[in-house]
Amino acid sequence: MSLYENSISTLQNYINSQGGIQLPNRYHVTIKRKDQDQQGEFICSMSQLPSRRVKAYADMLSGVASPIGMPYGVEYVNNLMEFVIEESFASRKYFEDWISSLFTDEFGHSDSDYVNRINFVENATGEIKIEALSVQNRGNSPKVNARYKLYECFPLELIPTKFDETMMNSTMKFTVNMFYSRYTYDMLA
Repeated sequence: MSLYENSISTLQNYINSQGGIQLPNRYHVTIKRKDQDQQGEFICSMSQLPSRRVKAYADMLSGVASPIGMPYGVEYVNNLMEFVIEESFASRKYFEDWISSLFTDEFGHSDSDYVNRINFVENATGEIKIEALSVQNRGNSPKVNARYKLYECFPLELIPTKFDETMMNSTMKFTVNMFYSRYTYDMLA
């Protein structure tokens, strides 16, 4: 057996031992706002696994030529999600209303025009669950390989969506920039 054939065999054995390779188009997203009973389940055409970054400062007193990084915290980076717009605009309205719920008028009613009156953040946040789905099934539904939960979420920005007369046979989509304060994950495969 050649070195090349041995490496292919080793790679194939590794992939088989891990149950296969995760496909990027196998996922499911659900959104639950605290101020609503119903979950938001829309056609999420693009999601991202969440990101976090260790914050560190350079310890210049270490006595070595290069400073030693000293971790002091974790920063969670915003998450982009893209949704297909239905003719009813249900998904877009959901996020428009969510942004409006962050602000209130003098009577406590949601209204994004009253940006100087901020609603209690704990009343207007939500939770997003992103599940990585296997190509294998567990009963009638796909097996979940991994589950990420994003906490204290709210939309920071609805990124502009364009109408385009040259895009006759494609779907219209919009992107949301989501804030979250932390996330947890479970590897279930």
